[in-house]
Amino acid sequence: MLVRRKELDAKTLCPDPGAVYVYDARAGLLLVPDHTETWEWEEHAEGRFRWSTNNLGLLETQPTEREKHGLRILVTGDSHLMVTETEKSFPNAFESELRRAGYEGCEVLDSGVGYTGPRLYLRRIERFLELQPDVVIVSFFTGNDFWDDLLTDYDVLASPKPALDRGYARRLTDCQDHHAGALYQGLNQAHFFKHWPGTAELAYSLALASLDEIHALCRRQGMALFVVLLPTKIAVDVEDEPDVRAAALASLALSEEDAAVNVRLGERLARELAERGIPTLDPTAEMRADPRPFYWRRDHHLATSGHLFVAQAMLAAFEPELRKWKTKR
Repeated sequence: MLVRRKELDAKTLCPDPGAVYVYDARAGLLLVPDHTETWEWEEHAEGRFRWSTNNLGLLETQPTEREKHGLRILVTGDSHLMVTETEKSFPNAFESELRRAGYEGCEVLDSGVGYTGPRLYLRRIERFLELQPDVVIVSFFTGNDFWDDLLTDYDVLASPKPALDRGYARRLTDCQDHHAGALYQGLNQAHFFKHWPGTAELAYSLALASLDEIHALCRRQGMALFVVLLPTKIAVDVEDEPDVRAAALASLALSEEDAAVNVRLGERLARELAERGIPTLDPTAEMRADPRPFYWRRDHHLATSGHLFVAQAMLAAFEPELRKWKTKR
């Protein structure tokens, strides 16, 4: 039986914020405002990329005014919204796609913050309600957003452990040493669910409850809610470095069926969100069918090509809903 935490503490999720993150009493964890970093990145066409935050700590190249001058969309999610050039993150690429489609003056604000999951997405939306967004888009990463809420609500280290085999910790260390990107962006969650009985179902219920709370908040505030389900590199870039992919799975003794738990939970979530009337984009099948790699090999975050793919898929999936929503308004 897992032990519940007494309270949500962002310091548990990000114990050393460094220069990038800042603790916030309301949102839990935010990015430092007016901050710019250049990361050396061998896979990038220029060998590096720069990301920056604006006056409100949003991943934007320009300041955000309190007053809006057109359609305003707030996107929330985790580090997958961060690890690329700021102007090319899929929220900002979606803004460009919308403007080309005739939505002049629209804003799509990228409020992505690493180390966070659905419960903190809710709190971040509450934190930025003063910006009066018309639409909220939740970017839900199926590789770790299910167990993020589990770790937020429960203290795994203080909980009685199931009968773990002796290789459990060794496998994690080995995978971290050789395939850290795959571990942290999907396989750690799958490995945990395999060995801790019942946690996959518990994690799913907690994540869905957070999304239900976000949906209720949006209804109260008159905001539309859309959800994007981001898959893992392991799930879609199956033709990119297949030997490395196989080695990462083998290091954790995970079968394809074990690793696919993230996909199965994502498919289930898509169905339940649709039943609630929440427009949801799950691009897993389309990304898997496309031979181009969409994730960085270095750390398995969504790469620039993946951000553009997701932005264009969002336009196709959500623009008709945006038109209907504008008509109702």
